[in-house]
Amino acid sequence: MTQDRLALPDRASAGDSSSSDARTQTQTQTQTLTVDGERISLDVLGPMVINSDGSVSRIANWHDLTEAEQARILRVIARRNAARRQALERLSDGEAPSA
Repeated sequence: MTQDRLALPDRASAGDSSSSDARTQTQTQTQTLTVDGERISLDVLGPMVINSDGSVSRIANWHDLTEAEQARILRVIARRNAARRQALERLSDGEAPSA
């Protein structure tokens, strides 16, 4: 059984402008919002969510939400992230330092 492999174009034929165009497009896809006086920068993946154990995640269907839904969720997540961050900081301050 033979497998046909597809080759990627070499850099000379693709040109360096395609990579800079991709970077420019990514940079323009960020937006900054102010929620409860705090500036939040978002990329196309949406906000980072701080989980109660300190890990972070994203909202899987962020790109499917309307702007009104995104705005409501941002307000909730901003408050929740702030509360969780404070709780995690208090927890880490209360623990004995590791050697």
